[in-house]
Amino acid sequence: MRLSKYLSLEDEKERSLVARRFVASAAIGILISALLSFCSGWNIFGGSGLVDRIGSLTANLTGFYVAALVAVTTFGQGRPEMESEMPSGKVYLLDRGERVSINRREYVTALFGHLVILAFFVTIVSIAGTLGAAAVGPVFDEVELIGGISSQRLIVFYFLHRIFSWWPT
Repeated sequence: MRLSKYLSLEDEKERSLVARRFVASAAIGILISALLSFCSGWNIFGGSGLVDRIGSLTANLTGFYVAALVAVTTFGQGRPEMESEMPSGKVYLLDRGERVSINRREYVTALFGHLVILAFFVTIVSIAGTLGAAAVGPVFDEVELIGGISSQRLIVFYFLHRIFSWWPT
């Protein structure tokens, strides 16, 4: 069972919608995390640092996504364009091995539901990262690796790369 229905969506050619965007999101993640790993002197894990700010942003986005999810499911009732097919082609949901065609409302509902889960996950990870960095930060600040890059920067590089590679939208 998947945590999010959005991960089970396919197009008419039986290609996963998430897999179509994986290469682009992985490239963006590698680029951003590489840039951040070489920026020395930036406040990454500290109070009001990058991870803390990302956590604050995603905490606000979670509420926005929940409100948008409620709006899509309730306020658009009786609007025929929301009950029609996607203009780019049919989208299918894999439900227990069976492909079920979905309309715009179901697609947008799955998308916002997925975004709620991801934003909440990033918020929790950023809180844990900020709190954990206070405990283990001094250990990693002292270690300098090849080329003057600190081990803390490499850890940030790795985790940002993993998050952006996993982020399928």
